[in-house]
Amino acid sequence: MDPQQYFPIPLKGIVVDSIPDFDIYIRQKDTFVLYRKNNLRFETTHLEKLIDSRVATLYLRKEDHPRYENYRSRAAEAQEYGPGFAPHLFDDPAEVRQYHLIQASYLPVDRKLFVPGSEIDFPLFSLAGNRLSLLPEMEADKSGPWQLGNSIAEGRAALLIRNEDTALYREYLECLFFADREISSSSPLSTLQKASVLRDTTKIMVRDLLEDPKSGEKMKALVEVAEELVDFIFTNQAAVSSLLMIGSHDFLTYQHSVNVSFLCTGVGAELGLFRDDLLNLALGGLLHDIGKSAIDTDVLNKPGLLDEDETRLVHEHVNKGVALLWEHEGIPEQVIKMISQHHERLNGEGYPERLKGDQMTQAGKVLAVVEVYDAMTTERPYKRAARRADALEYLESAADQFDREVTEKLKALVDGNLK
Repeated sequence: MDPQQYFPIPLKGIVVDSIPDFDIYIRQKDTFVLYRKNNLRFETTHLEKLIDSRVATLYLRKEDHPRYENYRSRAAEAQEYGPGFAPHLFDDPAEVRQYHLIQASYLPVDRKLFVPGSEIDFPLFSLAGNRLSLLPEMEADKSGPWQLGNSIAEGRAALLIRNEDTALYREYLECLFFADREISSSSPLSTLQKASVLRDTTKIMVRDLLEDPKSGEKMKALVEVAEELVDFIFTNQAAVSSLLMIGSHDFLTYQHSVNVSFLCTGVGAELGLFRDDLLNLALGGLLHDIGKSAIDTDVLNKPGLLDEDETRLVHEHVNKGVALLWEHEGIPEQVIKMISQHHERLNGEGYPERLKGDQMTQAGKVLAVVEVYDAMTTERPYKRAARRADALEYLESAADQFDREVTEKLKALVDGNLK
């Protein structure tokens, strides 16, 4: 086969549950092998197998380039949302308040971690707009335990658990992770499922710490999970791609912190940083908004623009977070410094210290770029998320504010074009 007849695309270029209208090939040495015929659904199982086989690049015939461009445009218009609260815009302030009440009382969980036939001892709820409903198999018998039916695999709505069931869900995650480490495990987790277990475990720990930010025990647990994240990336070349693919688009403080941590660690790996530096980035990402635990939630959740006093109050979360972290033993000074800089800008127009250029650390520059990117590409109940391409274009256009090299690494990471 003539290699000139094909062009490469990143694995992330194909959206799960979509039906590409072009043939997809993988490359084996100098041969291009047909992987999926056109007009066949690309499912999660296909993605998992490719990730586990360390396939990061797919190939299409050059004659299909126009079809691929049209496909990507359609995919961008119907942007895929990760596990979390269902993307839904509300015009009524009462609906926005109801949305925040739900997200304060429930935790979004990953549907991929449940399979038909498995048994669980906590109820699962489906969320459409602001309407919660038990899964059909749980509606008939509300006492439990429950054996999951096909609805768990067929559903597309956000899946939630009650806050009071978080400990049971965490035990469920620990059982999955422990079973995967056992040699005798008959069905080990895929890389994508391992990433999902790590993500959901981490967001529970972040949320717990935000509710009790002075807890030394909860801080210690979060440091340990940051180490798990870095080790996961170091031991698995497909880990970064899998972590990005299961990111949520909800602007909940704990979910935003997990997204930022994953992205910071991925960018740091692309910058060639050592393990200790990656651990600082992972931990800094998880902790960067800890100061928001001291800010009135009515202000944090307010739809629309903040007034001058509210803006000043929100800006205080940086210094409040730094003060909280100094009270904890064992948090590296580099982590606290990067958190103090995550709203600074290279041109000196950031806050709270209006630092410029080299006054910012490399970690601070990474966190500043990633935090803005994730904030732009996440959903509010009253505001649609920006497309990834638009967020990256903004960062590139604002090179006077954001480090150019960091932005380039982030773009390569998000596009799946890692070298």
